[in-house]
Amino acid sequence: MKTVCFIIACIIVFSPGIQSMSQKERDEITIPHENFRAVITDIDGVATEGDNITFDDQVVVFAKRGSTTVYIPFERLSSIELIDNENVISKELEEIDMKLVLKDGSEFTTMGRSHHEITGKTQFGRFRIRLDRVRSIEFISTEPANE
Repeated sequence: MKTVCFIIACIIVFSPGIQSMSQKERDEITIPHENFRAVITDIDGVATEGDNITFDDQVVVFAKRGSTTVYIPFERLSSIELIDNENVISKELEEIDMKLVLKDGSEFTTMGRSHHEITGKTQFGRFRIRLDRVRSIEFISTEPANE
C-alpha cells in the first residue's frame, strides 16, 4: 500500500515538470529538413513572405475529403486558398474549407481544422498564425534547410 501511494505521489509531483519539458514556447517553431518558402496572406490582406514553413509542425497539409484524411506534401502544392474565413471565425467553427492547387494544375477542395497553425521565419523574426486567419498560401520554392 505504501508503494502504491509513493508511486501516485511521484506521478503527481513530477507530471507537470515532464509535461512542460515537451511543450514549446510560443515563439519557438519547428525547422523542417527542407526549407519551404511561401507568401502567406492573412484575412486583413497583409502578405508575409516566410521560410521554413510548417503546417502544425509538419511539411504536409492534412485535411478531410469526406470521411478520408488526405496528406499532401508541400512539394506537390502550388497554393492553398481558405474559403469563408469570416463565417468560420464568427461562428467559431472547427473546420474551414480549403481549395488546394497542385503543381500539375489540378485542384480540389478539402476541410482543414481551423485551429491548426502555420509557422515559419521571416526577415523580422518567427511567425505563427491560425489557419482560419489565413486567406491564402502561395508556395515559392523548396531548398535544403539552413542549419
